[in-house]
Order: sequence, then structure tokens, then C-alpha cells
Amino acid sequence: GNVGRTVTATGGTWLVDFDDPGDGSGTFELEAGSNGYASQCDPDNDCTQIHWQIPNPQFQVDPSSENIWGNQFEPNSDLTITVDDVGVPGSPHGTDEGGNFGIGFDPTTLNLTAGDVVSVFDGTTTKFHTITNLTITGVDHSSDTVSGMAEPGSNVDVWDHGSGAWLQVVACDDSPEYPCNGDDPGTWHADFNSQADLVAGSNGNSAQCDDDNDCTFAGWWVVNPQFQVSPADENIWGNEWEPKGLVTITVNSEEYGPYGIDEWGTFETGFDPAELDLQFGQTVTVSDGTTTKFH
Repeated sequence: GNVGRTVTATGGTWLVDFDDPGDGSGTFELEAGSNGYASQCDPDNDCTQIHWQIPNPQFQVDPSSENIWGNQFEPNSDLTITVDDVGVPGSPHGTDEGGNFGIGFDPTTLNLTAGDVVSVFDGTTTKFHTITNLTITGVDHSSDTVSGMAEPGSNVDVWDHGSGAWLQVVACDDSPEYPCNGDDPGTWHADFNSQADLVAGSNGNSAQCDDDNDCTFAGWWVVNPQFQVSPADENIWGNEWEPKGLVTITVNSEEYGPYGIDEWGTFETGFDPAELDLQFGQTVTVSDGTTTKFH
């Protein structure tokens, strides 16, 4: 519950000791993340109020996107970030005035993987996190289910950004409590059927956090494939297709490709006008074998 004190400033300075029961409202153990407010009110109860908080630095790592971000670190400070005791590219990285930071790395310069120990030091506090083997293996919007892999028997938090729905599931370990039912050990399924309707464009995250709330993240989304055509320069490109797959392009009845999709679900191809002359009124079809779009 709330624990309060009324104190008097001496020489402009005041101090509250929550270890002292004081007026009988109880004691309180201040720790990282504790917060409250101090206020001064006039006789008819209009007040000046100031919020206070003990910082609780924490950070998150997403190996699938090579991103590291965090909050509540020392504001406007230089961070020392290491992976297995080796400084990350571009060091040092700074926090903003709110103690937040966020860094995305090129996979060719930093490849975050399960088992890596990441540390973040702001000059005062050092935080550590060992990246877990959390991954996303599929999203089925027809059944509103997100699936993935993690250490067998471990907890996974999964949520949908659009609805705010949140689930905690356990990766199966073939025990009586968490049977795998034919899945590989470590498989987990988050069924949002009763909480959210997953549709094209839906997205969210999954996470596994350690005891002091540093986490491994794995994002998920329901692909919303789309493509664009530029007749002026004979280019066709698209995004949100099945990552690392192939697309086949058909213009009227003539088929082209297949063309590769990158890890972000993006493709782009330009044609020689002698090969393809895109014109008003033509029907362009793009298919990755699962989804087919027309324009």
C-alpha cells in the first residue's frame, strides 16, 4: 500500500526516512523501480507536486533484427556495450535525456545469437543478459496463433500490439504437465483466439526475461504482401512477402522469374524495356506460392 510522511524543511532541505515508522503509517523498502511523489498543498488543497523514481535500468535484445535497446539508464551518458566481453561496433553509444537508447546493427558487423552474454554499463550500473534461444516459427492468422521455439519448460510472454492481448505460455518438454503432442521439445503456441483477431498486418512480440528484467525479444507479424509497379522505368518491387522466399511475376499471361525475397520480405526487380514494356491496362500478378496479389 501507500506509505506517506509529512516532514518540515529545515534551511530549505527536507528528508524522508522510510525505515522509520514515524506517525505509524508503516515502513517501506526503497528499491530499483520504486517511485512516488512529494507535494505541497495550500489551505484549500491545490498543490505543487513533483514525481520521484529510483531508476531501474533494463535492456532488451532481438537477435533476429540485431537490435539492442533499453531505458532508465543514466541520462545523457556514454554506454559501454559488450557481447561476450567484446565492444559492439560504433562504441560508445549514448542515452538520451530520459536514459533511453536504441541501436540497430548490420548483421555483417554483429550477429547476436543464443548464448551470447550482453552487458550494458552507463558509468554507474552494469546490467547483464544471456540471450536465450527464443525464436518465432510461424503465425497462423486463420487460427489466431503464434508459434515458436524456446528452451523446453521455459516461460514465454507473447503479446499482440494492436489489441494489447498478452499471454504467457510454456515451451513443451514432453512432461505430463507440458506435453509436446507430436511437436519437437521446446515448441510453444500462443492461441489468441479468445482475445484478438490476427489479420494481415497484425504484429507483436515475444520475450523471455531474466530476474532483473533484461530480456530476449523475438518479434512476429502477419505478413501483408503488397507490390508497386513503375511503368516509367520498368520496375516492380514489393514488401511484407514471405522472407527468403521466391516470387513469380506475371504480366497479362507472360510469366517472369522467380525472383528472390530478402530476409525482410522485400523484393525488387527491374526489366529491360526490350524484355518487358509495362503499359497502362496490363494486369500484373505477384505470387510467392502462398499469397497471390493482382494489380
